[in-house]
Amino acid sequence: MIFDRLDNWRRYPYGSAWEDAFEYLAALPLDCPDGETELRGRDIYVRVMSYQPCRRRDAVLEAHREYADVQCVLSGVELVEWYPADTLEVKTPYDAARDAEFYTATALAPLRADVRYDRFVVFFPGDAHRTQISAARTASPVKKAVIKIRQSLLKR
Repeated sequence: MIFDRLDNWRRYPYGSAWEDAFEYLAALPLDCPDGETELRGRDIYVRVMSYQPCRRRDAVLEAHREYADVQCVLSGVELVEWYPADTLEVKTPYDAARDAEFYTATALAPLRADVRYDRFVVFFPGDAHRTQISAARTASPVKKAVIKIRQSLLKR
């Protein structure tokens, strides 16, 4: 997992797929419409979504095996949580078509962070994450871009 300022993305040497994703984010207008865009077919694609953050107990805890998630809040703020997936109890087994496995957590997350504009978080395969959590009692709507990058394209 990575949590950092958006202008620090060049510090991570993950190759051309990483560069394509962040260059797309840098050019993405804040008022862009919700929807999905393919940057390199299904190897790299973007989902822009708007939603009202929810209570922690209503948020989904998931991990992926094929894709890394680069998440960047365009407006609003949300709380995210991170867990090592191999420490959790599986709630719904892995579904390859959705590239998702869902979990139940019995303890508090080892890492929690507020994500707002000018920050990004990356969840790699094996990083279980719960997102879309309200960061305040009176949360405002969130608009977020999630870039899915096929893990095999990230160079180390």
